[in-house]
Amino acid sequence: AQKKVGTNGLLVSVDLLPLDQEAHRSLLSLSLKGDVNSNSSESLIVTGGQKPAQTEERGEARDGNFYFIQGDFKTLQTKEAISSAILRHGDTSQAGSKAHVIMSDMAPNFTGDKMTDALQTISLCEDALLFSIGPDHFFGSHTASADNGMLQPGGTFICKYFACGKENERELVELCRRFFATTYFNLKPKASRKESSELYLVAMGYLL
Repeated sequence: AQKKVGTNGLLVSVDLLPLDQEAHRSLLSLSLKGDVNSNSSESLIVTGGQKPAQTEERGEARDGNFYFIQGDFKTLQTKEAISSAILRHGDTSQAGSKAHVIMSDMAPNFTGDKMTDALQTISLCEDALLFSIGPDHFFGSHTASADNGMLQPGGTFICKYFACGKENERELVELCRRFFATTYFNLKPKASRKESSELYLVAMGYLL
C-alpha cells in the first residue's frame, strides 16, 4: 500500500497490535492511551493524496508518507487520530485532505461460533463505512455534505467480511449501492483459502 500511494501520498494504518519493528525498523508507532482491550483484531488502512508534512509534532510519530496508529478503531479517540493525520497533511479546503481509499480488514477475536463471528465482522464493516461516508447517511438524512466522512468524492471503500446470509449482509450492500457508483460484493480473491468463508466488498466512485 505504501508503494501504491507513492512519495506524494499518505498511508495511515491502524491496528490493535504494535507495528513489527523488525520488518519496519524505520517506522515509529503511536500508541493511544485509553480502552484498547477490545475483542477484535483490527487492521484498517486509509490512503490519501496529499504530500505529508516533514516536521515533527508532540505526540505524533511518523516516517515519510506512513502513519501507524495503535488503537481500537471503534473508539472515538482512534477515529479522531486518523482524521487528524489526514487533515494535517493537506489543505482542508481541497478534496485531497480526505482519503482516496479506505480499506478494512478488521475481524473480531473469534468465538468459535461462525454466525456470531460473521455478524461481528459485518458490524465492523458498517463502522468503517460510517467513518468513510459520515453519520448523516446512516441516521436518516441523505443529504450529502462536504463535512461528512473521511472519504473524498470518487473514493473507494473496501472491506472484508464473512458470509452470514443475504439478510444480514443486505444493509451494508444497499448503503454502498446508494452512495457509490459501482459496488461489487461476495468477491473471493484467488489468494483466499477455499475453505474460508471470507468475502470482500469493493465500492468505487463515492457519490458525494
